[in-house]
Amino acid sequence: MELNMVTRIWHGATPATKSDEYLTLMRTVAIPDYRSTPGNKGAYALRRVEGDTAHFLMVTFWESEDAIRVFAGDDISVAKYYDFDKNFLLKQSRVPRITRCMKGKTLKRGGLEGSNVSHLTLTHDRPTKLFALRGAMHR
Repeated sequence: MELNMVTRIWHGATPATKSDEYLTLMRTVAIPDYRSTPGNKGAYALRRVEGDTAHFLMVTFWESEDAIRVFAGDDISVAKYYDFDKNFLLKQSRVPRITRCMKGKTLKRGGLEGSNVSHLTLTHDRPTKLFALRGAMHR
């Protein structure tokens, strides 16, 4: 099976004291929203607490950039925010990282130097487990 998909990774940070509540909102609002979008192949919220700050990564897998547009709007390089984000995030980053990946190969996209698009090689058939940020994974 040839795997060809787009991975979108967003980073945000909250005060550590608000991170449990924010993670609950990510689990109950954001992740179901991602997963209900046609073309979404998975959505994961990861959290790492460092001192007074909690860092979050939203890692989402998509069948195409067009599927991301259905979720995020025409400009997929701009992050989508929820109404509750302004009450938690220390700042709002506009640019998620977008990566195209294929099983066992790196798919290079010409003319994107200096952009937020990078390369990734995925070596298994399905992104079923992510072990990062001290092993904290929330599906």
